[in-house]
Amino acid sequence: EWGTAMQRAEEFDEANLINAFNWYLAERTILTEKQRKDLEQLGSVSLPRYYAERLNETKPILYSLERDYRARLGDIALKGKIDRIDQLSKDSVHVVVIDYKTGAAKSEREIRGGLDIGEVSRTDEGDKFRQMAFYSLLLEQGDPMITPIAFALEFIGERGEDPERVELSVSDQEKDQLRLLIKDVWAKIQNLDFSPL
Repeated sequence: EWGTAMQRAEEFDEANLINAFNWYLAERTILTEKQRKDLEQLGSVSLPRYYAERLNETKPILYSLERDYRARLGDIALKGKIDRIDQLSKDSVHVVVIDYKTGAAKSEREIRGGLDIGEVSRTDEGDKFRQMAFYSLLLEQGDPMITPIAFALEFIGERGEDPERVELSVSDQEKDQLRLLIKDVWAKIQNLDFSPL
């Protein structure tokens, strides 16, 4: 609802954000009563701080919200949903791709799995950066009219933590490494080999 309100330049306040969050938990998720109550409690603490620090007074130029993208890598079908894409200006082709995260904020080095810039992790470490590189691949084919200039992980903050945004770039070298990784994983799946890489 926040995104819809921003697109229409409507007023969207903290109470509406919390109400939209609670509605989503009640209507769009399958949770036990305890899980729902726990998440509502977490939202009642985290979302006001997130709103105050990140959304209040902010009027981004939204390009898309929770949009599905599809692409191909040879004979491999790729699919993903990107949380949010903002344009730098109304008529700009340059965008920032945003992915919302819960939990404690991570440093860029942690996000990259401890690897140097230019490398893509093949293990569970670095999964958040690999996700951003994957989004870059999706957008090359799925929406070639835009050019991502940054990929932002928006840690909303919870349990007293402040919201934090970490911006990353994805290089051609990193996209090439991800392409190879996807092909390696796909070959293992086709051979019914589910052992670790």
